[in-house]
Amino acid sequence: MVDELNRLLEDLHDLQTYWSTESKLREDESGKMYADGMSHGFKYAAIALHTVLRKNYAFESNESGGADDCGNKSEDNEV
Repeated sequence: MVDELNRLLEDLHDLQTYWSTESKLREDESGKMYADGMSHGFKYAAIALHTVLRKNYAFESNESGGADDCGNKSEDNEV
């Protein structure tokens, strides 16, 4: 599932790049605003997905004895 989400993240980045370029090429003001809005929408969707993937990775690392929320390894936290 993580691989599919990473591919989706790449697709969102590609769409954001396309619409960003399109906003610079459009000549009419409403077309530029539309393309710019599309670009920002895909950008924010990619940011949200990236955040979910990072949190999921941190959760899985913590579950498997990786780092805690502060980045400390589980061996370092034992007293």
